[in-house]
Amino acid sequence: MGITVFGLGKTIWNVKTAAPPEETVMSLGKLLMTVYVVPFEIVSLVLLVALIGAIVIARRD
Repeated sequence: MGITVFGLGKTIWNVKTAAPPEETVMSLGKLLMTVYVVPFEIVSLVLLVALIGAIVIARRD
């Protein structure tokens, strides 16, 4: 344990500055609601059916 703490204390850490965040959420939303709206809706319906099926299977009678 002491060797680990000593090693961490003496290590020179190279810290890089982070790149500015891009507008990834906005561009993803625009793509989902314009170009990929039909596949997005199909996937949402498939997930809804899977959720309802899981509820029916897990139900106790």
